[in-house]
Amino acid sequence: MIIAVSGKPLSGKSYFVDQLVEKLTENGIPVTKFSIGEPIKNAVFSVLGFYPDKYTDRDIYQEVGTAFRNKYGNDVFARFGLLRLANWLHYNNPISVILIDDVRFPEEIELLKPDLKIRIEASEEIRRERLQKIRPGLDFVGEDHPTETSLDDYEDWDVVVKVDTKEDERQLEELVSAIVEELFYE
Repeated sequence: MIIAVSGKPLSGKSYFVDQLVEKLTENGIPVTKFSIGEPIKNAVFSVLGFYPDKYTDRDIYQEVGTAFRNKYGNDVFARFGLLRLANWLHYNNPISVILIDDVRFPEEIELLKPDLKIRIEASEEIRRERLQKIRPGLDFVGEDHPTETSLDDYEDWDVVVKVDTKEDERQLEELVSAIVEELFYE
């Protein structure tokens, strides 16, 4: 099963993905987490020798990714990721769940053909509050970049969860439980 997750920074994606990986692993369901943006981060690291801050220097990652996408198409990193994944599967045990934690373009969804497409949403106000808790005084960088907006009007999600309150976080936990139950009892 391939599960693709999308959402803006600090919407709750990481919380959901971490919870899902933990529950799948606890139940003996093999899972691998796969990040489409990993090659961009590694390319920047190979030039600079360090990973720039994902909040204050987000524009660096966006510019590098945009250069590649402009030259090779919006699905370039998904295509590269599929090659990495195929190589990983060749040398490792088969896995039951592939969890893609950062889908950003419709072309990536079309190429990856996930079995489950999940959008995690949170209001800008809530996301800013979350940012201030972890990085006081900081503001978002690159919020209007296509990597952050290309799926705003995408309508073919299987599940959309809005996470603005602690009560909403329970919806994510319920979704995790439902996915694990479906996979465990297949």
